[in-house]
Amino acid sequence: MFNAGFDILNSRSANCIGKKKAMCEENYKEILEFANAITKYIQCLKVKENNNFVPVLESNRRTGFIGFIVCFNSLLHLYSSLIATKKLNHIKLYKISQDHIELFFGNVRSLGGFNNNPTARQFQSAYKKLVIRINNIPSFNSGNCIPLEHIDVLHYSSTDPVKVINNTCSLIDTDLNGETSDKGTSFINDHDYIKMQDTYTFSNFAQEIVVYIAGFVVHKLMSSLKCETCIESLIATDKQQFLNSFINLKNQGGKKGGLIYPSDDVITICILTEKILRNFDYQNKAVNTLLVQSKVLSNFLHNTHIFTSLNIHRTESLSPLSDHAILLIKSISSTYTKLKINHSIKKLNEKPSLRMWYNKLTLFQGK
Repeated sequence: MFNAGFDILNSRSANCIGKKKAMCEENYKEILEFANAITKYIQCLKVKENNNFVPVLESNRRTGFIGFIVCFNSLLHLYSSLIATKKLNHIKLYKISQDHIELFFGNVRSLGGFNNNPTARQFQSAYKKLVIRINNIPSFNSGNCIPLEHIDVLHYSSTDPVKVINNTCSLIDTDLNGETSDKGTSFINDHDYIKMQDTYTFSNFAQEIVVYIAGFVVHKLMSSLKCETCIESLIATDKQQFLNSFINLKNQGGKKGGLIYPSDDVITICILTEKILRNFDYQNKAVNTLLVQSKVLSNFLHNTHIFTSLNIHRTESLSPLSDHAILLIKSISSTYTKLKINHSIKKLNEKPSLRMWYNKLTLFQGK
């Protein structure tokens, strides 16, 4: 009975079955019946004290049993206030347990030499280190509880979203030596297709160039991503729509195995990133890439039509901070931004070579 009760109170996913499934409309009736049954079971338990058997709820050991009943009563109230009113589809009860604050304070104590009575200044220093992640704080198994899963605390971090996707992905592709592949580290050495004429409006030609660059963005991400589901969402399923496009024209004479056709979602993100970059005048002054990424992401927070192919995959994420769809938007935007800025810097620092100029002049004259 208690094992099943702990499974309900530690539910971590809506895709599980049985008692480990997160509380929702489907299993509420089963949870309600179990809550009533275990409450009656605890009320009937007795413990021997002073040669007499007394109910466990009236004994000196009543705290844990009363807490168990309180947890199930709170669980039922959460359903009536959040799920029954359609505010949430389900509740992962492990997310609201006390384990996380226990683990957090364990990390705070570890930063002070396991001092269980830090001063205000010591706590402030430890808290800042945890928030900005100066060093990686391990989870200790010697405290009051052990972590059942990794749940991030909201913190300031410039962590690469691709690394977050790979860390939360169970499918890890390795080469024959057991090491992750690192391909596509150099940019395509091609003509200057990036430069656009207008600053705020897109011509058809400009949109075709963005689609062309989006294909290379997908190429860059495919070389570092390990999640097969995310990789599939980056590639277009219908290549017939590119028959009259610039990327198809370039692909016809390709000698490196062909170009990659990006999906509609990738193209949409790249077009929005290009519009925001133009407002920042990235060709003439420095640009805060994190600010551009945040502006792009804010346009898709309430957009349910972006990466619809990942709707089921998103429910498998353990934390809102590891949502693969959000991380893909950040990855695409940051990769596109870095590509454009690097190209702009390269053009500014490029000095014409007299040797190359005379060489071309000689070749074109046929001498």
